[in-house]
Amino acid sequence: MNRKKTILIFGVSGFIGSNLAGILKNEYRVIGTYFKNHTKINGVLSFRCDVLNKNDVKLLMLAFNPEVVIYAAGAPGINECSENEDYADALNTGGLVNILEFTHRCNSQLFYISSAHVFSGLDKVFSELDRPDPNTTYGKTMAGAEFYIHKNCLNFKIIRACKLYGRSNGYRETFFEKMQRSFLRGEAKVFDSRIQFGFLDVNYLGFVIRELLNFEVKNRIFQLSSSNVMTHYEFAKMYAEIFLEEDSLISSGKLRFPVTKDYSSKSDEIDHIYHIDNVNLEGFLDLKMPTIKESLEFTFKNLNGGSIQQKNEKKEAEREF
Repeated sequence: MNRKKTILIFGVSGFIGSNLAGILKNEYRVIGTYFKNHTKINGVLSFRCDVLNKNDVKLLMLAFNPEVVIYAAGAPGINECSENEDYADALNTGGLVNILEFTHRCNSQLFYISSAHVFSGLDKVFSELDRPDPNTTYGKTMAGAEFYIHKNCLNFKIIRACKLYGRSNGYRETFFEKMQRSFLRGEAKVFDSRIQFGFLDVNYLGFVIRELLNFEVKNRIFQLSSSNVMTHYEFAKMYAEIFLEEDSLISSGKLRFPVTKDYSSKSDEIDHIYHIDNVNLEGFLDLKMPTIKESLEFTFKNLNGGSIQQKNEKKEAEREF
């Protein structure tokens, strides 16, 4: 019987880390780390670890000697990073210093989950070959981490992702869960109608990483996104259409978007569009990434256990009754 490969996920208490653990645990031996919030996931061992503490990292890496390390321990919030730049830089960039030292010693491959925010959000489709030019603190820390990995890691895959959505197994409520709660309570909510992103169910990230684990290719960046982009307002409207929620609760507005000082003078002049292409990933894995609508339809089926047609038929039957 072949021994399962060990995957060590730094940041299993967060949205991305907890979902990746849930997806990968059936095929791999998954170990997770948390800092303050102990997250329990069936089939996953989790340990407290401060990624900024070299001894914490050393003990876990040498104890489990993982074949794969996934770094998902960063500070994910754009506003959060803007309000505490030192904290953001420490987690999103500084935490890699200790981890990379021991990925080398353990001969582990690093998967780093980056973001489309390494780009400036100009009106173009960004490829892996485009030079990062971030306009947010969050994007700057992601770009810094990518640069550090390129210079100091011998075996890595960087996944540069669009805005991922879904439910978290961790401690923090996601924007998707907040939106669902608003619909459930019948509360009106304002969504940004200015900044455009790709939106993708977080499960697609898990599926892609699971596929990439089958390839020995090293030192590559892969971009992961829906094939189109839209604003949070358009996303909420499409969600309401697919999940048959009351779209009169949705209103549009221009919400705070904390660009860095060097971009602040341009902030009111352009509508940022964070559109990254999937050509490299689609060609490498021979797949086609979904549109945002297709992703939401997958989410609906995954969360509700049925198809859109079945829900529509049920809704019509209730009206007739």
